[in-house]
Amino acid sequence: MAIKLIKSIVYLWILIISAMAFCDPAAAQEKPRPVVLVFQAEKAEQLGNSFASSITRAIRNYYRETNRVEATIFDRESPAVKRAILEKKITLDSIASYSTREQRVSAAKILGFEYASGTEATIETAKGIDGKLLKMKVWLVDVNGGSKAVWEASSVAVYSDTDEFALDNAMQSAASKAVIDVTSKAFSKLPITNDVEPISGDESIAVGGAKTPEIKQLESSDYSSNAEESLSEGNLAVAIQEYSRAISADPSNASLRIKLAEAYAKKKMYTEALDALDRALEVGADKNMVESARQKIESMRSGQTVTIEQPKAQKQPVQEQTSPKPTAPEPIKLNSTSAAAVAKLVEGDKLWNKGDPDGAAKSYAEAIKLNPKDWRSYERLAVVNASMSLFNESRFALEQVKTVQPNPSSTLIANRYEMLRKAFDKSFMMLLDQYESDSADFLTKRITRESYYSTINGLALRSESMAKFIDAVPVPELKAPASIHRSLACGLFAQATSSMLDYLISNSAQSKSNAQTFIEQAKKELQSAVGLDMNRIIITKEEASADQAASEDTTPETQPEN
Repeated sequence: MAIKLIKSIVYLWILIISAMAFCDPAAAQEKPRPVVLVFQAEKAEQLGNSFASSITRAIRNYYRETNRVEATIFDRESPAVKRAILEKKITLDSIASYSTREQRVSAAKILGFEYASGTEATIETAKGIDGKLLKMKVWLVDVNGGSKAVWEASSVAVYSDTDEFALDNAMQSAASKAVIDVTSKAFSKLPITNDVEPISGDESIAVGGAKTPEIKQLESSDYSSNAEESLSEGNLAVAIQEYSRAISADPSNASLRIKLAEAYAKKKMYTEALDALDRALEVGADKNMVESARQKIESMRSGQTVTIEQPKAQKQPVQEQTSPKPTAPEPIKLNSTSAAAVAKLVEGDKLWNKGDPDGAAKSYAEAIKLNPKDWRSYERLAVVNASMSLFNESRFALEQVKTVQPNPSSTLIANRYEMLRKAFDKSFMMLLDQYESDSADFLTKRITRESYYSTINGLALRSESMAKFIDAVPVPELKAPASIHRSLACGLFAQATSSMLDYLISNSAQSKSNAQTFIEQAKKELQSAVGLDMNRIIITKEEASADQAASEDTTPETQPEN
């Protein structure tokens, strides 16, 4: 009993001392902004998904511009949601459709957000007015404030439907007014904390620059661009995979089906190529274009050399691509260009905060050209590329950071790790989801064995780039175990894809079983990594006397937060 009592006292003492050491007085004074969880705008019939998404992004941006709160858009695929599902705090059914305000507020509370917000928007025709009315109502709820902590604001904007930009301008005007009105009621007692723009050269973006951007939801055009880039690199498997995803996002686009057919033909998958052309006709493709493509494919099948024209997007100059890679530094005179480089850096931060990571990446790349010795530009480019799942590009930028800043402080290393690992986690979860989705499609015979093989091969290549990326990310000493778990997750995913490819070739039941085992283990490794990173109190054994060591032989090195 005495030994147990001593162990308990020592353990409690270590916990108290460690907690005191962890608390940073400066951090306590700089309390982080509360976060508003913004739900998708409820849309009238005449709006549509794209416009509703634009409204939602505008509302989020205007909340951020108050400099009193941070704001993020609810994403069913986010790590926070998936973690809540794993912990059985919410269910897949419950998040399928948050149809009421009460359900959305409850979800925000479960996920740990301080505020929840939503928008209702309608378009009406009014008598005596030359144009239409866009009506918008924004509601905001303090999830822990009870029934009285609810605020609403309404706004109206008039626009002419003959001007293609008028509706968007009206939306921005209405959203801005509604958010200003609702926040003036709700946030009057919250302090204003201005973001610090990069000027001195000592800032990391986690300290005072741009905020970590949200990963945008890919659209058909995004997948098509990825496919065209893969074609130019000779990676046919990935091109076929990306064209298939583009078609899933836009099934009525006949030209995408013709491009998919040509990609299949290049890989000598002629049956799939001709099937894709038949489906292109079914959705209204031009018969002459289909016939021309069919003749080329038949010629290729017969052994003739045929040149298939590449999509026009591949002929665009490099500087017009949406995610430019940093080029080799050019010799410049710093005294004449450093100010311009900082301006580009600030421009990139603003674009990033407005939810435009493509534009931000371009600005950061331009800042690098102007001043290749500024580590901040490389750091920002690494993070924004990782947020868009461009891990090879992000790794290249990280290598440049090491060159221009070989000895970063421990604070900078911790900041970079936190931002980059969040981007990795979200993309890896998306990789796991894609693996299971494609497996289900193959099981239900919605895709052929050849198509499934190509898809799995593409996922293997993506996981390989992620593995190289996570190994290049600088890791704080206390986060090393979590980083190891992420590397293990990549390795297990690679083993899963290898086993599945073997199964598709040999039809071996054992290979199929191995693939499923490796996938489940990869999930567990990622969950372990996330769990370790969420631990806020780290308890480290102190040097002890021989007597103390004997009494503390069961004291854990780390203690998770309850």
